[in-house]
Amino acid sequence: MTDPGMSSAMQTGTDAPVVREGGRVTGADALARELMAMGVPCVVEARGTLAVVVVEADRYAGSATLLESLEARDRVLRAAREVGFTHVALELREEDN
Repeated sequence: MTDPGMSSAMQTGTDAPVVREGGRVTGADALARELMAMGVPCVVEARGTLAVVVVEADRYAGSATLLESLEARDRVLRAAREVGFTHVALELREEDN
């Protein structure tokens, strides 16, 4: 089952362009693509003006290290603001046992 809030690139595991019904790309999709370009494999969930960046446990070691940099965090926040978000949260999601 696919998640309607998840970009098609994240659902398929590819860097395919994300185009929603009606040819619209969402802010969450655009931010997810920017983060993937930075080397952060993630899903972005929009909760109003909050972007929740979700990184799975098996992938977050390198991503967390990358995001320790003030420059990287500033880049993420700038990218989020460009697509309409005001805040960003990072969720490091553990695998279900």
